[in-house]
Amino acid sequence: MNGIKLSDLRHIAQRMAKARLDELALCHEGVSVRMRFAPQQTQPGSPPAPVMPPPQEDLPSDRTATITATGPGQFLPRHPAHEQNYVAPGSQITAGDLLGVIRMGGVYLPLYSPVTGTVTRLHPADEYVEYGQPVVVVEQAV
Repeated sequence: MNGIKLSDLRHIAQRMAKARLDELALCHEGVSVRMRFAPQQTQPGSPPAPVMPPPQEDLPSDRTATITATGPGQFLPRHPAHEQNYVAPGSQITAGDLLGVIRMGGVYLPLYSPVTGTVTRLHPADEYVEYGQPVVVVEQAV
């Protein structure tokens, strides 16, 4: 099934902000998206707020694996019933290890590692993620 990727929507939203558009509707082959920005309260004659570019991330090496969210929700590095996080930056992991969970309402989706290596970056705890958003970065073992 083809559709609009979340990365494309982010790019469109950035362009909309730069162009000061507050609404855009896209329709193509049975897919439609309407994007609206909330009206911004500005003083008459004041310059528009600058649009900040997205932060530049380190370029991944050939051995870097990025593990993405399995669904939209809140990233939790540990289940609420547990006291300790599953992993932290610097943790050694093997393929199949539990890295965290994505909470979608009352459902917890496990996030397992497909690779063996060392965790180098972990998404901030309790923040919301979108499907396919990077959550854990692993430097794969050689």
